[in-house]
Amino acid sequence: MAVWTTVEYNKTHKNERLDAKYFRPSFIDDETRVKNKDHVTLGEDASHIRRGKQPDYNESGDIPVLRTVNVRENGFNSIRQDYVTQSFHSENERGQVKKHDVLIASTGAGSLGRVGFHFKDKEYFADSHITLLRGFDKLSPFYVAAYLQSEIGKILIDRRYRGSSGQIEIYESDIASIPIPLIENDKQEEIAKNKKQADKKRREAERLHRKSKDLAAENLN
Repeated sequence: MAVWTTVEYNKTHKNERLDAKYFRPSFIDDETRVKNKDHVTLGEDASHIRRGKQPDYNESGDIPVLRTVNVRENGFNSIRQDYVTQSFHSENERGQVKKHDVLIASTGAGSLGRVGFHFKDKEYFADSHITLLRGFDKLSPFYVAAYLQSEIGKILIDRRYRGSSGQIEIYESDIASIPIPLIENDKQEEIAKNKKQADKKRREAERLHRKSKDLAAENLN
């Protein structure tokens, strides 16, 4: 029987991992390249890495709830949108999504690892399948979001999820261990500027799209 790779037992014990995926040679090589640079882990830099809270849904509520289906790279969608009341939102800080939060969908095949970013002051509530990151020191939240959305960021997230057969998730401690290269502040500021411009253009495109549909509907009357 062919042996593709071997792993020493002490390494599995140290990382508390026995799944072959975590020790895939290509994953290890990619992460080693990151760690060979000046870097910091998310757990070392962010003061808050925590999942949201199970919502108490209310049809009369006016605060949108974010689930994994709602998190997208370029904002949030309103697919199967549910709500919580303002009072529930105010009383449950754990689920409150704050401006410039980085959001990671943390459960489910097809959605796990999707990274979003909150550009606005608008209030949202994150359910318990979303991990919220904030309170960065050396890292810009714009840079963190862009990095985790990149190909290497996706690899680092994919290496860390646990489970199989669609029942997969990534824990807060797994996210905290992700290494992020430290880059110059001016480059982080450039990334922030680009992401802000992209969000502005996205919102303008949405406005024009709505306007075009309204004009088309008017001509049918």
